[in-house]
Amino acid sequence: MHDAGGNITSDTRSGTAYAYTYNNRNRLNTVTVAASLKGTYTYNAKEQLSIRVTSNMTPSGTTHFIHDLNGNVIAETAGNGPTGATGTVREYIYLPETEIAPAADGRTRVDRPLAVVNAVNTATPATYYVHSLPRRRPGAITLGSSPRASLNRPSCRRQASNRVDDGRGQSAGLGGYVAGSAKLSAAPTGGRSPQHHRPAGRPCAQAHKL
Repeated sequence: MHDAGGNITSDTRSGTAYAYTYNNRNRLNTVTVAASLKGTYTYNAKEQLSIRVTSNMTPSGTTHFIHDLNGNVIAETAGNGPTGATGTVREYIYLPETEIAPAADGRTRVDRPLAVVNAVNTATPATYYVHSLPRRRPGAITLGSSPRASLNRPSCRRQASNRVDDGRGQSAGLGGYVAGSAKLSAAPTGGRSPQHHRPAGRPCAQAHKL
């Protein structure tokens, strides 16, 4: 079912009922699976995702998203934010102001994702490099010389969001392109193929683990 704004409010897949609510700006607010609340999302004044809380699932907890002045997600923190018990867990690196084909909002320049540093708060952080397609859209993610995922551009779905697995059971994200986890740490989607939110001004992408 859809609401008046065209947002999916309920869906049943493989006998499991999914329900979604949205804020006044049509941004995803909550996700419920089989009558159990799984995800709650909070946005800042610029309608950027700032806090994600997952519950009744594994893994669960609170993640804070930190943005730069251009709206790019540059870090994720766990616990109580940067000064919490676990601190920064993931960082994102961009190349500034890259020309692209005109985006849906008319922009022709956008910062290009370059790398993701995962497990920042451990003794063994891992850096994932983003390889762009001809139009400078992300096309693949590698860890060293090992391919981890390829990315394409299916139709955007607000409620579906998974993150690329880094091969160690951890999830490696891609800034504004990826906002979840294959282990349902963002918006639970069951057995659905990994699809990613489209934050304002950002293309959505679909990840295929290699």
